[in-house]
Amino acid sequence: MTAECGFTAHSYADETQVYISTPASDHSDAMRRLSECITRIRDWMACNHLKLNEDKTQVIWLGTRHQLSKVMTHVLTLPNAAVQFSGVVNDLGVLLDSQLTMADHVAALSWSCFFQLRQLRSIKQSLSSEETTKLVHDQDRQTHQQRDHARYHVCDNRPHNNIIQYTND
Repeated sequence: MTAECGFTAHSYADETQVYISTPASDHSDAMRRLSECITRIRDWMACNHLKLNEDKTQVIWLGTRHQLSKVMTHVLTLPNAAVQFSGVVNDLGVLLDSQLTMADHVAALSWSCFFQLRQLRSIKQSLSSEETTKLVHDQDRQTHQQRDHARYHVCDNRPHNNIIQYTND
């Protein structure tokens, strides 16, 4: 259905993402088409006894600062809701900002790692040296996996001017 609308889509569990690459000058047409596509998806879901959760809908423009400055529309109007464009969205646990700097994701990941290390410090006296080392290495391994997952998301984007990403989970 999304391909018929001229969009690329992918789903994971209960999350559906719809993408379009468009020059900044065509952003109004892309918004209209995205709204129509989401309406078609919502109608299909309703016919199949499913519900599109518009409260969890996230929309973001991706591009350079210069390209983003050309985009004047910041609200996607749907039949049952008006969705404000976000500066940062959560894409399967990876925080993506509109310029793909990854700054928000790195900050969240750093905070999480620091929190986990503080938690380990509070139980350190109950653990042997080997157990403590193993837990620290396991935490480090998880951090690298999260970083690699984030890198995949950024590298997976094709060359484009601007992308609208619609996410509903």
